[in-house]
Amino acid sequence: MPTVIKVQGKAKGGGKIPANIKPSPEWGSSYSQKSGFTVVVANKVSAFVFLDERIFGDSELLKKPSTIGRVVGRVPKIDWKVEAEPIGDGQLGLSIYNERGKALLAGTCKVTAKGLVARLATLYPGITNKCKQTAKVKVTYKTEGGTTVEGEYGIEYEQ
Repeated sequence: MPTVIKVQGKAKGGGKIPANIKPSPEWGSSYSQKSGFTVVVANKVSAFVFLDERIFGDSELLKKPSTIGRVVGRVPKIDWKVEAEPIGDGQLGLSIYNERGKALLAGTCKVTAKGLVARLATLYPGITNKCKQTAKVKVTYKTEGGTTVEGEYGIEYEQ
């Protein structure tokens, strides 16, 4: 009989993406390590978030539904899309989809030329994506550095 493992704690991060973690060429030339950050869960870097650099200067990109980011990780291996759509008052609605197209997280975001502030949560507690997940995070990304990721997470899986 499998053992159920539960991990809960704080999510944090904001560090730069290491040089050996590169965006996929398929995403286009507007993705690089410069426009991204790390997310740390259970004291391990678990994801790298790449943002489309155009969102900080191209207001046209933010006026229609667009892919504005990618989230990748090694353990577990993930490749998620960050989709945005305008919802008024300079705000964007965000949805993050896994590699199978399942929506996992949603929230809102405010983008300026100097960065963004996003608040996201899993669609419901215990949503499944390779394991059961619950998360609530706030990201403050600054184009000049000083990015922070704060929140809580819970993961449950069988071993």
